[in-house]
Amino acid sequence: MNASNKVRYTPEEYLALGTGFDLRQDCNFSNWLALPNTTQNHQLLSKNLLHLFKGQLLNANEEEPNGGYQVFSRSIRFEVIRDRFYSNPDIFIGQHPEDIASPLFKRYPILVGEVLSKITDEYDRHFKLKKYFTNTTLQSYLLVSQYSLRVELYHRQPESQDWQYQSFHSLEDIVYIPSLDVNLSVPQIYAGTGLDKKKLPPLNQ
Repeated sequence: MNASNKVRYTPEEYLALGTGFDLRQDCNFSNWLALPNTTQNHQLLSKNLLHLFKGQLLNANEEEPNGGYQVFSRSIRFEVIRDRFYSNPDIFIGQHPEDIASPLFKRYPILVGEVLSKITDEYDRHFKLKKYFTNTTLQSYLLVSQYSLRVELYHRQPESQDWQYQSFHSLEDIVYIPSLDVNLSVPQIYAGTGLDKKKLPPLNQ
């Protein structure tokens, strides 16, 4: 099939197109990218994030389930740019009334999170990032590596609307997300993956 006529790409096919074809123009009007089967660590990290966010947001308001928030893990379609670009993020959190009433897709996130893989790393880190940043309700973009201790957070500054970047690489690090007033420890995020038990040897060894 000619690349210009194809509207659905796996990440492998996207990367194989190279620089001779600008998929960004075509992908804006296409279906979301078809993702390969996820790894065990990918599933564990998504599950951990879902559990951690639900647990803290539920405690924020005991009178309303999840404190009025909707928390999803790869279970919804996110309309990033209306009628143009869609994705299925690993974590989606919002509380907009229109999203609560919509069973098909969501438009108004507060936080979006992606668990990175070797195939989708560049796509999530650059192409998706630029698209996500055009969404006016998004306040936080969370990136989690499944191969090493690396959590990255982009947070929109309320005064300037600029984005602040932070990275976390230590088992002692706490990831604070101001838009939700949530703290996530790096060991909690990586629980069960084996990476939560790895520590660097002393410098004299």
